[in-house]
Amino acid sequence: MTERTPTERGRQASSAHRRPIRLLVLGTDASLADAVAACCCALAMDVQAASDPQAAAQALTFEQAEMVLVDGQLGPDAVVGFVRRLRMELCVDWAPVLVAGDVARLRPLLREAAPGLVDHVITKPLQHEELHERLAASRRTVSLARAYGSTLDRVSEAVVVIDESGRVRSVNAVAQRLFGWEAGELRGASVNRLMPPRHRHAHDGYLARYQSTGVAHVIGRGRVEAGQRRDGSQFPMHLTVSDISDPQATRFVGVIRDLTSDREAEDLRQRAWHDALTGLPNRAQVLEQLHAACARRAQGGEGFALVYLDLDGFKPVNDGHGHAVGDEVLRTVARRLRHGLNHEDLVARMGGDEFLVLLRGVTRAAQAEGVTRRLQAAVGQPIVVDGRAVSVGASLGIAVHGLDGDTPQALLQSADQAMYAQKRRRGLARPGTGLA
Repeated sequence: MTERTPTERGRQASSAHRRPIRLLVLGTDASLADAVAACCCALAMDVQAASDPQAAAQALTFEQAEMVLVDGQLGPDAVVGFVRRLRMELCVDWAPVLVAGDVARLRPLLREAAPGLVDHVITKPLQHEELHERLAASRRTVSLARAYGSTLDRVSEAVVVIDESGRVRSVNAVAQRLFGWEAGELRGASVNRLMPPRHRHAHDGYLARYQSTGVAHVIGRGRVEAGQRRDGSQFPMHLTVSDISDPQATRFVGVIRDLTSDREAEDLRQRAWHDALTGLPNRAQVLEQLHAACARRAQGGEGFALVYLDLDGFKPVNDGHGHAVGDEVLRTVARRLRHGLNHEDLVARMGGDEFLVLLRGVTRAAQAEGVTRRLQAAVGQPIVVDGRAVSVGASLGIAVHGLDGDTPQALLQSADQAMYAQKRRRGLARPGTGLA
C-alpha cells in the first residue's frame, strides 16, 4: 500500500466531504438506474449501475459505492443471497440497502430470510415521492458513516472492530497503514490475520471463554502483544480490547499503538546508560546517580557511601589468555558484584577493569566494610572460561558522604585514593596511577 503524506491525506479527506454520495443500482437492465438517477439529481448523488451481484458486493466492500438499491426482478433467491452475503459474510454494516419491487411480497420474504438486513423496501414501479424520501433517509445514514469513519481516521492509534466470531467489521486508516491491508481486504476476514501464527489460537480461546463465562482475562485490559503486517514482518504493539456490544450486535473494539519507536528509543537509552560488555550501568549513569544522591543528602536525604573497585591481576589474564577470556572475566565479575548487593544499591563499570558501587543508607565506613569484604571474596573465586580456571582479585576504597567529602568529585577522589592505598599495602600499586 502506498504511504500518503499528511497533506495528501488531508486533501483526500476534504474531497471526500464534498463528493456526492455514491449509489449503486443492482438490476437486470439499466432502466432502473436511469429512473433513480432522475430522482437523485436533487439529492446530489452519483448513481452507478451493476448487473452482477458479485461485482456489486465487491464495490460495496471496498467502498467504491456507499449504498445500494436492489431490483427485486433479480428474483427472491438472488436478492436474499446478495443481502445475506453482503451483511453476514462480507461484513458491510454501514451501507444502506434498499430493495425495489412488489412490497407486499418482498417484505415478508425478507423479514423471514434476511431479518434486519434491509433498510427499506420500496414500490416498483418507482414512486418519486417515496423514492426521494427513502434515499434522503439513507443518505443521512451514509453521511453519519462518513463522519464516523473520518473521525476514526484522525486518531493516532489503530482501531479495529470485530464481531463475536473474530471477523473484522471495520478498521481505520491508521490500522490500514500499520498492518499494510486495505479496509476492503480485511472486512469479513478473521482478525487473526493481523497476528503472528503462534498467537492466533490463544486469541480464539480468549474470545470464546469471555463469551461463554463473562470473565474478562483480556477484555478491558491493556497489554503488549506482537502484530503481524501483510508482508509477514512483526512489530510490538500495545493492545486494549473493549466490549462495545449492544442488544443488536456483539462487537469488540481493539485500540492499537505501535511500540516500535518506543522500543527503539528505549534501546538507545539503554545503550547510552549501560555498558555494552557487562550490561551494568556505565560511567555516565553512575555519575548522574551520584550527583542526584549528593543533592538528596544536602536536602536531608539518606546517607550513602561510594566504593571504588579495581581488579587485581586482570592484565596478566587478559594478555596471557586473550581478550575473549578477559571479556568473560569482566562479565563474570559484573554478575558477582550485582548479586552481592541489595536491590537498592548500584554497581557500574567505569571502564577497563574498574567498577564503582553506590551503597545507599550508609553513614559510617564500618557499615560498608562488611559489604566490601563480601564483594572482595566473591570476585576472588576462580573463574572457569573454556575449561580453564583463572583468578583475579579486587582492591576497594570506601568514601562516605559527609565524612570523606560532600561533592561527587570529592567522593570519587577519596574512594580512589582509599582504593590505591589498599593496593599499596598489598604491594599491588602501579606508579603514577589513580584519579588523585
